[in-house]
Amino acid sequence: MNSIVSFLDGFSMALVIVLWSYTILNFKKLPEIIPIHFDLEGKPDNHGAKYFIFLLPIIGSLIYFFLSFNIKEINNYPVEITQENKEIQFFIGMMAVKSIIAYVLFIFFTFQKRIVEIAVHQKDKKIPVVNLIGGLFAIIGFFIILANIYK
Repeated sequence: MNSIVSFLDGFSMALVIVLWSYTILNFKKLPEIIPIHFDLEGKPDNHGAKYFIFLLPIIGSLIYFFLSFNIKEINNYPVEITQENKEIQFFIGMMAVKSIIAYVLFIFFTFQKRIVEIAVHQKDKKIPVVNLIGGLFAIIGFFIILANIYK
């Protein structure tokens, strides 16, 4: 069980490093104004200074470090905790949080990549916003169902 948690931690840390590296490597290529907000169809609908490109790596780093190292005890479970299910429910909860962290960092990298592609290469790219958000809800739903199976 610990190997899965370690893998998710390592994968998330790698995503943070890739997110920062990609941002730093592409910063000088960016024009002064870049897309900073997208509608549900994934089209840019607001623009701002190129320094906004650092917002996702900063938020991603904070999410990773705050949530990865502060999981001592998860207090909100979708089922009642008993002596019999306490250990498995804690593991399911930890896996849920670690999976969500990794997926959110993946979403951030996807956004970052598209922002650079749109700003630098003037490509008419869309971000699959609805699909990415749907994936997040699918992960949450999966772990709620799993918690109910092992209640």
